[in-house]
Amino acid sequence: MSRELAARTEAGTPARRRWPWPLSDAGIVISAALVIIAGGGLAAAMWAVADAAAVNARPGMHIEALKYGAGSVAAAAAAVGLLLSLRKQRMAEDAHDRDGEKFQLAVQAQRHTEADAAARQLTETYVKAAEQFASESVVVRLAGLYTLERVAQDNPDQRQKIVNLICAYLRMPYTPPTGNDHESDRERTSQLELQVRIAAQLFLSDHTCIPARRDPRVKAPETYWPDLHLDLTGAALIGFSMCNSVVRYASFASCEFVGGATFRGSKFDMADFTTAQFTAGSQRLATGRLPSGNPASGAVNFSGAEFHTAIFTGADFGGPASFVGAAFHGSADFGTPGLASYDALKGGSACPGPNVRTARFRDQAVFRGATFGGAASFGYVRFDGPADFASVTAHQDVYLAGARQAVTRPGHTAVSSTVWPHGWEMGDDGVLVAIPPGPDGTWPEPERLPAEAGEGRRRPRSGP
Repeated sequence: MSRELAARTEAGTPARRRWPWPLSDAGIVISAALVIIAGGGLAAAMWAVADAAAVNARPGMHIEALKYGAGSVAAAAAAVGLLLSLRKQRMAEDAHDRDGEKFQLAVQAQRHTEADAAARQLTETYVKAAEQFASESVVVRLAGLYTLERVAQDNPDQRQKIVNLICAYLRMPYTPPTGNDHESDRERTSQLELQVRIAAQLFLSDHTCIPARRDPRVKAPETYWPDLHLDLTGAALIGFSMCNSVVRYASFASCEFVGGATFRGSKFDMADFTTAQFTAGSQRLATGRLPSGNPASGAVNFSGAEFHTAIFTGADFGGPASFVGAAFHGSADFGTPGLASYDALKGGSACPGPNVRTARFRDQAVFRGATFGGAASFGYVRFDGPADFASVTAHQDVYLAGARQAVTRPGHTAVSSTVWPHGWEMGDDGVLVAIPPGPDGTWPEPERLPAEAGEGRRRPRSGP
């Protein structure tokens, strides 16, 4: 098929071929006439020559002239036959091309029909699943959730939209079970709703997880959906677990994490935990099976997590918080944002405004072995329990100006178990202050006080 025919077929219009002039009806007739005229003229010329010849030679020459005349007629007939054969062949080729065009058009129509049917089926399935997800029946809602999961798994271009829908559901107002009035309608409704919310949370964690993400030899599973954005701003998350997840952007700002949370081994390009609250769960939650483990403790686990940019300004950690081995490749903000300079931080002259919130650790805060690749701000953060910054690696400054430890009595476990980063120590009033390095430009190694140390003994300068 010629390029012109292919282009016409691609455009959806049937191609029509023009006959070459010699193969047209007029061309064949004129071609035959020209051959006859040429042959007849030659025969007439030969006849005239024969008339002028000697008498005894005329009969033979007349016969030759007649032969040329008959030959011209035969040649004309042969030419007509040849042209007709060529035209018949071209007609057959055109018929074949038209059949090919019709087939291509039929294939395109079938493709459009199949695409329309698939899109219509996808839309109907999506709408039906969304309606199920909005049902009052827990079983129907779970069925809708699993249907949405299957749709997203089979249609990668729909994954972010469906994830947005799940996140929007989790952002809806919700009150966790309190453990009181077990037989009340509100408590039973909250328990049933909890099952759907946990399934929705597992939906997100399952499809962001790469179990062996640190092993370059292991490929991500088919269930992993790359480059997702999670917007869980203000959501109530119960026993939330997102281990070994890889997420481009996640907003947990103003989230309420009830019953503990674990992000062990996860990786975030950007994670926002501004004013998030991490609280312990009720005994009613403790009797259930939650992904985070022990919900009654309210523990938070970021061990081995990686962040390019992390914001924890105003976060409230109600239980133990572990950042052991965490890596902050970019900025890490736990304290006062936007302070003027490091000199102001070191001097402790910068004070937070009345509307600025800083993180608070109500139990132990462990950053042992953490790596800070960018500036790390803990300005005016409050530590109610021990703070462990031992073996911290900081490529830039770690700011703790104005940070406060609630318990200042020497010998108390919260004091004796605390290790601050290089260049910082707790003053008598519990506020951290910067200390200058020694003559060699380094700080002394930390020396922990025993728990039974007396009141009059001052805690030495802390190290890494």
